[in-house]
Amino acid sequence: MPSPSYAFKKKARGLDLLRSVRGTNRLGPNSTDSIQKPSERYFDKVLKVIGDNSIEYVERTRAIVEMCQLLEVVPQDSISEIWFTAHPLVSIEVPRATRRAALELLRECVSKTKDDLIKLIFFQIIYDCLVSPNGTDEKFTELDPDLDLILSSLNEILKESDELLDVDEKKLLTETVSDLIELEFLKDPKCNHMSVVVELLVLTQKLTFSLNDSDVTNFIEILRRVSDSASLRTMTTFQIMAIRFMKTFLEQVHVNSIDGVVLTILQISAFMPSDKVENAFMPLLNCIIRSKHRPLLEEKLLIIAHGKKFDRAIIVRCYAGVYTQAVREGHVTVDEAFNLLSKLFGAKVDDEFLTLVDLLVEVHIFLENWGSVEVSTKIVLWSMIQEVLLRFRGPSPTIVDKLLISITNYPSLVPISPESLVHFISQSKTLTHMENLVPLFELRRRDFKSVRTLNELIDLVMIPDAVPKYRLQFLKLCKSWIEETSDHEFHWNISQMDCLWKIYSKIENLMVPESELVEFGELLYIFLQLTTVDIFNQLVNNRLLPTLRKILLQKSKRRSFVGSLGAFGRVKSLSEERLRLLPILVKTLVKSFIWSPLDTTGKKCTTLFDVLISVYEYAEHCEDSVTLLTIARPMIRIRRDSGGEFYFAEPEDAVGISSAFGRLKEQVHTDANVQWTFPETLDFIDGKLLGKRNEHVHFDNGRAGPSNGKINMGVWLSLAVDTIEDPANWEIYSYLLTHLCSQLSELALFEGHYEEINKFKTVICQHLKQSLPPNIKPSDGLSRSDLNSAYVRNLSAVLAYNKYESKNFADDLVGALVFGLTSWEKTLIPILHILTVSCFEIPESVKRYITPILLELQKRITTLHAIPSILEFLLALKSSTLLVSNLTPDETKRVFAIVFNLIENSTFLKERSKTFSEPSSASSPKLPPSLVSKDYDMEISPSTESFLVGESMTRFFQYQSFMVLASWLSNVKKDKMDTLMPFVSKGLDKLAKIEDLKYDAFAYMDFVLHLRFSSSNEAPLRRGRDADDFSDSTQLSRWIGKNCLITIRTWELTNKVIVELRRPSCECSFEVKPQVQLSQPSYKLFAFQEDKPEQLDSPSISPEQILPFVCAQDVGSLIPLPKEDPTFKRSVGLLDRIPQVEFQKTGIIYVGSGQNQESQVLSNNNGSTQYNWFLSQIGEFIKLKETGKFFYKGGLDPETDGEYALVWNNATTQITFHTITLMPANNDLSFKKRHVGNNFVNIFYNESGLSSSCFNFNIIKSQFTFINIVVTPEHTGVTEKISQHYKVKIYRRSGVPGLLSCAHFKILHRNNLARYVRHVSLIANALAEKYNETGSQDACSIWGVRCKQLLGILERAHNLNEES
Repeated sequence: MPSPSYAFKKKARGLDLLRSVRGTNRLGPNSTDSIQKPSERYFDKVLKVIGDNSIEYVERTRAIVEMCQLLEVVPQDSISEIWFTAHPLVSIEVPRATRRAALELLRECVSKTKDDLIKLIFFQIIYDCLVSPNGTDEKFTELDPDLDLILSSLNEILKESDELLDVDEKKLLTETVSDLIELEFLKDPKCNHMSVVVELLVLTQKLTFSLNDSDVTNFIEILRRVSDSASLRTMTTFQIMAIRFMKTFLEQVHVNSIDGVVLTILQISAFMPSDKVENAFMPLLNCIIRSKHRPLLEEKLLIIAHGKKFDRAIIVRCYAGVYTQAVREGHVTVDEAFNLLSKLFGAKVDDEFLTLVDLLVEVHIFLENWGSVEVSTKIVLWSMIQEVLLRFRGPSPTIVDKLLISITNYPSLVPISPESLVHFISQSKTLTHMENLVPLFELRRRDFKSVRTLNELIDLVMIPDAVPKYRLQFLKLCKSWIEETSDHEFHWNISQMDCLWKIYSKIENLMVPESELVEFGELLYIFLQLTTVDIFNQLVNNRLLPTLRKILLQKSKRRSFVGSLGAFGRVKSLSEERLRLLPILVKTLVKSFIWSPLDTTGKKCTTLFDVLISVYEYAEHCEDSVTLLTIARPMIRIRRDSGGEFYFAEPEDAVGISSAFGRLKEQVHTDANVQWTFPETLDFIDGKLLGKRNEHVHFDNGRAGPSNGKINMGVWLSLAVDTIEDPANWEIYSYLLTHLCSQLSELALFEGHYEEINKFKTVICQHLKQSLPPNIKPSDGLSRSDLNSAYVRNLSAVLAYNKYESKNFADDLVGALVFGLTSWEKTLIPILHILTVSCFEIPESVKRYITPILLELQKRITTLHAIPSILEFLLALKSSTLLVSNLTPDETKRVFAIVFNLIENSTFLKERSKTFSEPSSASSPKLPPSLVSKDYDMEISPSTESFLVGESMTRFFQYQSFMVLASWLSNVKKDKMDTLMPFVSKGLDKLAKIEDLKYDAFAYMDFVLHLRFSSSNEAPLRRGRDADDFSDSTQLSRWIGKNCLITIRTWELTNKVIVELRRPSCECSFEVKPQVQLSQPSYKLFAFQEDKPEQLDSPSISPEQILPFVCAQDVGSLIPLPKEDPTFKRSVGLLDRIPQVEFQKTGIIYVGSGQNQESQVLSNNNGSTQYNWFLSQIGEFIKLKETGKFFYKGGLDPETDGEYALVWNNATTQITFHTITLMPANNDLSFKKRHVGNNFVNIFYNESGLSSSCFNFNIIKSQFTFINIVVTPEHTGVTEKISQHYKVKIYRRSGVPGLLSCAHFKILHRNNLARYVRHVSLIANALAEKYNETGSQDACSIWGVRCKQLLGILERAHNLNEES
């Protein structure tokens, strides 16, 4: 308490100082400062009323209230005057209403005062008011009724700081507050003076000198009383100030007052708005954490009941947050935290326990020390958490999710196994968030050892309420789990399969997004790969197959209609979900089947084959075309290599049929509703797995039936044929027609299944002859000719099986083809191509139908784009002695008639082609002028695609027609020649009248003439003469006739005579030896001296003497050529340089295993046994050094290109084969490339083992490459074995039409291979030469060129003779 003297002193100074300040500043009425509002007079009036003691207190009270309002506009220097005037009214004797008004004016004056000196004066005045009721020398004994206003004014002075006061004043203030607290504690047990308590709370925060412990204890009790009052504890100011007081004086609180602190905290927090509790209490709670009373405070705050029910959830949560932060910062140790948790657990305050744990598990230092503290304290936190969660009845806490996150992110810190946590979640049915559960499985899946845990996870995740993305992620993680666990010690058993099927059951009962269905398929795919064969078989046969059958039956026409009734909605939805699963399951089986060659046992492959076959049967029964198409895709990819090993390959050689069906990828619009294209990329067929072999997968070569653990292709073919015979829809029908053709070309694949092949042939022939199946609706724009084209192409593969079938097989096939000849042009061309090959393969069957074939061809010679195919067929027809020898004269005449008509028509085509310009696309194949080799695109258009018939193409037509004519004339037997000669001569005479054809016609007349004297249709391979063979002759004379240049050379000494005849179609030379007649000898019996010795003259023979003997009848018509005229000498020399036959050069290149690059194939110096056999069949070997100077060697040099060459010739053509393996080994491969790189046509004997789609057209990079003929043996890589069948196919440069019969592959038997490849090579070379020929040509054949040269010499000789 202040001393009396000090109190008196303060009292005296306050008024005196105020009076002195007032006088100094000229305040009051005499002040010169003006008042803006209201008027100065009005202000003076109000002030006068306040200070007039004669006026009633009521009036003075109103004036005080009025002045409070005027303070807003009163100048600062008037405030002192105002209070000096009003000060007497704060006396205790003044009526309370007036006194309170005066005290409020005092507070307002203090508030408006900015001068610190004035504020200090006010402090003294207010203090006088505070102590005046009790006297200056006594303790406070009573509470001033207006103490709240006095304290409020005091707080206003100290609002910013207490620096206005000196030390004594500060001590005095603390003592005063202490007395007031004690007085309030004693005099106000019911807390009636709430405003006083609040003002005291505010004031305590401004004390420089702290209260003593007793005062703090008393005030804590006051606060408890106030907070216990429902009407008072909700006051915001009280709440805030009480919290601040407890924070400030927490360390001075006596232990006995801890309950008061806790109760106050709990009661305030319970009634404070929840959104403000944390901000309000956080400073106090932070102090508690650092307080010496923390253990006791924690225990009473979190554990001990206080006789009243408080909702302490909010304050507990706040304290837990502060506590957690303290742990994080190290103010609280982990050991202490564990002990607190143990106490909470023991007290069964589950809310508080879970709240604290919920936050602590997010603190890294807590997690770091969890394990070690458990060991040291023997407190097993996870056990306590489990027990609390099991007995907890409140809302599902987040502690489990927090634990999921912690053990996911800190696997080495938290001593809880993931499996233990999952077991608890599953058993307790604790709600968790998928975003926490799924990552646990993702990052800790290696810690999940048991299938039981996986089953529990399935139950937790695969639920309808789960977010789809987490179900999807879980399925992906299951796949990873299977992959990773199988790499370690993992024992496969039936439980894993049950677990997988549980997932299927969950999905089956959920309407999951498509992505989850696809992911389940991926999971099933991985499982099928990694599991053991036994479990694999159980899963596939006992689970998947029955399920697929059940689903397919739901789709069938005979499905129960009950499932579609509204009353059975759930059944219907289940059925729909199963139908959505059907394609996923089937694709997964297909994907696994494609993978199965990697299974070392081979058993998975055969099992999947059988299962897919079974599913295919059900799908066919149920008419499910989508499933049929899905299964057909891997089936048509099955292949069997030379060693009998199983593998898959991409479909090949399907461009023609795909184009006819409009299913080439570039033909199909992106929005088209089609189920397949060619080529196609499928997500369930991994292209990287194609080509993988398995020697443990065996093929069953028996009839269609049970596979007995083997791949029975007869079963597949039988089902495919059934589908074609009675198809489900157009998609599967067209797909099988497109791709079976390529698969059937693999003869080894269907070895022993010839009954099914025959059935396939029968069905295709029936469809070719009859209409479509009734349930087939082709796509828009598809014509009957397109479909017939597909049938015909399939028959080209079937043709190769004729060796294994009866003669009726071949007869039926040719019969169907002959029937198809009457159809459209698109069908005509592929039919002719097969008939061409049939002439080599099955000539007897062609012979049976030769008459109707020729009759039909006579009708179709005006079909423009079929002309090359007709000509090729006629050339092939000639190649079979069996066919030609049995033709009647009329049938032979019909062939000649076709040829003459084609030749005649070609002239009209040639004239027509000159009337328009060929577009760039037509001329694109012509050779570019550049000598730089580059890559060219490969043409893939089918043979049925139309092409431009320009001038170069008509020259090719003419050339081929004359070649057909020459070939057939060469094969006519002598006994038929007289019968046919008038017909042929008449036709040639008619052609000779056409200006563009006269030279060729004359030449062929000459050919017919000399055929009458030839003994064989095959010309021998002549060595060729050297330039100086007859250069030493004594005399030389030449005569020119209509079609012949005669040269006669004589030798004077020996009387040797050589006669040379040069004709358009041939040359010949022979030696004439005149026989000298014997004369009777005479003798001279008597010798006389005058007799002279008789001179015996040896007569010399001149060319003129010999000429009549060579040409006895027409000597007069011959014109002699001047002997020394250089012009004629050059003309004859030019004639000698024009070959007597067509010269061609073709490369033969061996492609070894895995080779597809130029350097690889050019480096081959030898080939396989069957390659060498092929060489021996296609030509004859000669020694280059034994050839004459004018022998056609195709550019081969005996010095650099090897010792031997491979050649072939007939009456019209000579081929030199540039055979790479016959050329010497040389590091400089350019010596080899200079030959094959300059050829239009090269033959590749392909033993690479690569698919035909991998053939590199530019394997020999050259600007001249026009056509590559690829011969692929049935068996490759076998050193000694010679294949029985060979696939032949041409590859064309972009822009070259598919005119040849093997534009779509053909299969030839070994006996016919060489003849057919030569046949194709001859035509391909002719096409290339004519197609790239430039300038106008007066003759299309080499004989026509010779004829033109001879007639030119004759014309000049005639003119010279006329002049002389």
